[in-house]
Amino acid sequence: MAFITRVRHSVVPITRSHVHAIHQMTKRCLRAIATTSGKRKPLSVVTRNGGTPEWNTPQKIQYGHALFASPCSLDRIITLENIHEMVRQNERLQIAFVGRSNVGKSSLLNALLGRPLARMSAVPGQTRRLYFFDLDFPRIPLTLVDLPGYGFAHGRPQDRDDWKKLIMTYLEQSVSLRRVISLVDIKHGVKRTDEMLFEMLDQMRIPYQLVLTKADRISPSEADATTKAVAEKFGDKPFCSPFVHTVSTVTGEGLIPLRASLASVLTHIQEDRHVI
Repeated sequence: MAFITRVRHSVVPITRSHVHAIHQMTKRCLRAIATTSGKRKPLSVVTRNGGTPEWNTPQKIQYGHALFASPCSLDRIITLENIHEMVRQNERLQIAFVGRSNVGKSSLLNALLGRPLARMSAVPGQTRRLYFFDLDFPRIPLTLVDLPGYGFAHGRPQDRDDWKKLIMTYLEQSVSLRRVISLVDIKHGVKRTDEMLFEMLDQMRIPYQLVLTKADRISPSEADATTKAVAEKFGDKPFCSPFVHTVSTVTGEGLIPLRASLASVLTHIQEDRHVI
C-alpha cells in the first residue's frame, strides 16, 4: 500500500511505515492538546513585523509532520579528533541545534522526532561530541546535528577551548549546513553568550532561527511578552529568521509549527545561504 503526497511540484512517496509513524505522532499531539484544554495558550510563532509564515498551511504542516515521523537513526558521533575528516564527507543537508547547557536541546529533538533518540546528559556541559541523526525521508536526505551546549559553569579551561574548536570547525567546514536552531530558555531569556553566538553566525553568513524552550514554566502572558521582545530585538539581524518560535516539550505546544518551519528550509534554500 502506498500513499502519495504532493510537495510544491514534486511527488514524494509515503510508505506504510511513514503513515503509521504519522498516526502515532498525531495521537501524541492530541493528548498534549487535551492536557492544556481550557487554558489560554502562549503564541507559538511571533515575527517582528507581524507577518504570516508562508509555511503555515495545512499542506506544509502535513509535510513537516511526515518528515519528522520518518525513520531516524544515530548515524555517527564526531569528536574534535576526527571532525576534520568527517564534516566535508557528509553530503546530506543538515540542520544543527545549539544552545546553553540545560536549555532542553535533547528533549526538543526527541519531541520533534516523537521518539527518544537524543541522549540527555545528567550533568549539563559534559558533552563534547556532535551527534548526527539521519532522517530516512524519500528524496530529501536530512541530518539533524546535536551540538554540545555552551555557557556551562563547571569544567576546565581546556574543556571550554575544546568546545570552541569543535563548534568552530564544524560551522566553518560543514558545507551541508542549512540552518542553525538556537535554543533559549524562555524563563532566563537571551544571555550574552547567546548574543555572541548570533554575532558569530552573522559574520559567518549562516542562517539561524531562535526557538524559546520550556514555555510551560511561565504564564502564557509572560511567554507572549518574552517572545515578542526577542522577535523585536533580534528579528532584523541579517541572517536571523524573523520568526521566533516558542515551544514546550511537556505540553507539546509549538512543535507542529516548528516542524513545518524546519521542513520549509529544505525547499527554500537560496544560493547565498540566506534563508528567510
